[in-house]
Amino acid sequence: MRYLFTLLLSLAFTVSNAQELVIPEVTYVSPSDYLDQREKVLEVIDYLQYSPANAEQETRKRATAFLIQWLEGSPAVSVTLEGFITPFMAYGESLAIFLGGYTKYVLQTGGDNPDPVMANLAGTERVVEYYLANQSVYGPHKELDELVKQWEKGRLRRWVERSLS
Repeated sequence: MRYLFTLLLSLAFTVSNAQELVIPEVTYVSPSDYLDQREKVLEVIDYLQYSPANAEQETRKRATAFLIQWLEGSPAVSVTLEGFITPFMAYGESLAIFLGGYTKYVLQTGGDNPDPVMANLAGTERVVEYYLANQSVYGPHKELDELVKQWEKGRLRRWVERSLS
């Protein structure tokens, strides 16, 4: 299963690198300004998730800044960072990856009141995928290895549920 997952991630990296990410200069004045950027936010999230962590560093920094700026004022998404993510947030761009997974879940489900377990699970799963795809860049991480084990055994949702309670 891990081989198939790695193969799919490699394919996604190849496809995502075929296009250059254009990050707009945006001044947010009203809630509609945030809504106007929804599709670009989803594109940025996918870019950060599926492009190699060691490529195009300047673009990745701008993409992360764009995502965080959008999240700071967006009326569509409000992310609550729970303590359970702290141990692995220093791993590369895991914080941006978590925020992206959480945000993408909320935007795609259209929920004004998203299920906190599912939103946190989406962010955590994206971090696991990012970790598996970028170990050659950042090296191993004990806590993330444990998350991978939970994910492989189909227990990640239960782990998130326990972590939120």
